[in-house]
Amino acid sequence: MLKTKDTNSTIQTILKCIVIFMFLTNTVTAQKKTQFRLYYFGQYPSKGSNRFSFAGGVHYQPETEWFRTEFRTSKVFFLSNKWDLVVSQRTNLLWQYGEFTNIEIRPIQYFTYHHLFLPRFKLDHRLMLEERFFANVKHDNEFHARFRYRLDGRIPMNNLLFMHGKFYMRPMSEVYINFGNSAYNPYVSQWKNTLAIGHLINNRLTLEFRYEKSKNWFSNRAPSVDMDVIRFQFVQKLKK
Repeated sequence: MLKTKDTNSTIQTILKCIVIFMFLTNTVTAQKKTQFRLYYFGQYPSKGSNRFSFAGGVHYQPETEWFRTEFRTSKVFFLSNKWDLVVSQRTNLLWQYGEFTNIEIRPIQYFTYHHLFLPRFKLDHRLMLEERFFANVKHDNEFHARFRYRLDGRIPMNNLLFMHGKFYMRPMSEVYINFGNSAYNPYVSQWKNTLAIGHLINNRLTLEFRYEKSKNWFSNRAPSVDMDVIRFQFVQKLKK
């Protein structure tokens, strides 16, 4: 009975957090779009000094019949108990209104710094550099580069530790800065705020739901566009 009561209390807390976050971030703008995203991440090995991971994802934006598939591979180097270095490659294939539009090749490099802000609050700082190469079907190829900084928190919701069978909350905030001669906007191009609820199903599988709210600037002269993203992701640690 006590376990059922604790579970119901946790679910109610999750729903309240989602509702409050959506209310606080839901501003009225001239333009607004919604995306749905589904991801799978596989990590191998689950233990060791380094780690290889791969991922696949699909993105859909119904307002503009925009559809994108994503494939990525990453190599994680654990430099110390606080610093990680990740070298990654991401490939995107994009369709719009039923037509193939472009392919993007995106090399990625980033550092992550980990520390405990409070006894129950894990806090990460991620510093990322992206080089984006676009092969377009109907117009010239493009190259964009951008820097990203993300502040990423993680809080256990019904236990002092991150254990399997437990829930956690993950608030995040990230800013995107374009640079280079071919960047479509030389200043901040995106500011994204996220609230995620995760469930450690077991010691190898994690399910995470994210609600992302971002403000996007595609041109210095055009108005900003608000984007809502509903994202589900599965993270699996694979055996050696």
